[in-house]
Amino acid sequence: MHLTAVPRIRAGSSMCQHRRAWAALFRWFAGAVLIITALNPFQLSGCEAAFKSLRSRSTLLSLATTSVLESQRPASKAGLHPRKAKQTHAASTSTAAKKYLLFDVDPLEGVNMQLKALLSHVRWANSLGRTLVVPRVRLLPQHAHLPGGEQFVRWSLLYNLTVLRQLHPVVELDDFMTFNRTVAVALFPSAQAAAQAASSCVSPPLQVDPNLSSTLLGRKQGVAFNGVRLYVEQVVCSAPDAVLRRRNYHSLETVAVGHATGELEPRQALAIRRFVRFTEDIYEAARRFVSRTFNDEPFVALHWRQGDFIQLRAGQPGVLQSGDSLVSHARQLMAARRVRCVFLATDAKEGEELQLVMHELGPSRLALASIQRPRWAESPLQMHALAASIEIVICAMAADFLGTQTSSFSMSVVFERLAVFGLPEWAWGDMVGDTVVRLQEWPGNASVASSYGRRRTIPTWTSRNAKQM
Repeated sequence: MHLTAVPRIRAGSSMCQHRRAWAALFRWFAGAVLIITALNPFQLSGCEAAFKSLRSRSTLLSLATTSVLESQRPASKAGLHPRKAKQTHAASTSTAAKKYLLFDVDPLEGVNMQLKALLSHVRWANSLGRTLVVPRVRLLPQHAHLPGGEQFVRWSLLYNLTVLRQLHPVVELDDFMTFNRTVAVALFPSAQAAAQAASSCVSPPLQVDPNLSSTLLGRKQGVAFNGVRLYVEQVVCSAPDAVLRRRNYHSLETVAVGHATGELEPRQALAIRRFVRFTEDIYEAARRFVSRTFNDEPFVALHWRQGDFIQLRAGQPGVLQSGDSLVSHARQLMAARRVRCVFLATDAKEGEELQLVMHELGPSRLALASIQRPRWAESPLQMHALAASIEIVICAMAADFLGTQTSSFSMSVVFERLAVFGLPEWAWGDMVGDTVVRLQEWPGNASVASSYGRRRTIPTWTSRNAKQM
């Protein structure tokens, strides 16, 4: 083979100038790739150094939680390169077509904690290259002050899975069970947790032959999982994340995680939460309520957590609010924001304190009877879950929001405001005793319009929008 020597390039030659231009273009492109990577919900933890150079925490959240208008743009304008996003989705579908990750939370956790667990398992399934099997939503009667036992509804009846599938492949548990009821490994964080669902478990886990796809011991046991019964070949009581990262577990077709938790850094959760939205019917119901009740006038929203919190948080100073304290917070907030209207979401029982709040503030509340009953909501408990979802969206639409500290409902409202509606971080706070704790104070030049006016249009997702992602 004849090799031609590469000629030397003089410093002042046109070829040298071209090379410098190409080098500059390459540096610009590399910087752009870093920015796009930083905005990818699944790669945020790997860009910590880049984030530390940002000026403030609000700048970080503005990257992780884009506005409603930006979130409705194609994937390239939402922080993901369209070609890369398409390839990533195709790769996930092909590699995860026969590998599934199931999860279910502690049976005593409410809907909002189930949503929190979903966010962390979307990220986990993506890192493992598995399709995520979304559990049914577990409804607990004690959270609604109703008699009876727990009930289940499909996830897609409350949340829009079409949007979530733009981020990662998911399938609902009911659909998954039509073609598979056998699970290779069920992981529980402790023997006590496993005992609630299975007759026995092993710890540490047995060695798995990587050549086997689903057969481990040849003996299956029934395991209670999200209200159904799965046939599991090995029940392991050990830290699920440590077990699943073992090389010999990677080849298993189906893995289930019981008593799952939702531990995820806020910026990572917010980035994924952009793709976890309620159904269009819920957004439309909230829009109708706001339009009919406030006539498109700005309003503030309060979440006053009572119910079982009166006993559960009795030892935590500042969490519980009396009726007088709530009225004081509301009046100060309404005066500061110069609004006349207030919306109240609460689980307080009828009594003197609730009567005091209603008399002093005259807040608007969502009446269960005013909600149009969908076909799937056959019981009072299911209607209560629907009403709670609509209340979250109404609170997310408010010009300002004050929540109850440590409440998962208030947490869901804040995530909805930041991730879906794109509201500023300073437009919410927690009531703690006689004070309000905010991560950021209202800017001196801010007004109600700066937070309220940006989100008067409910974010909508149609099949046409989904195809643009």
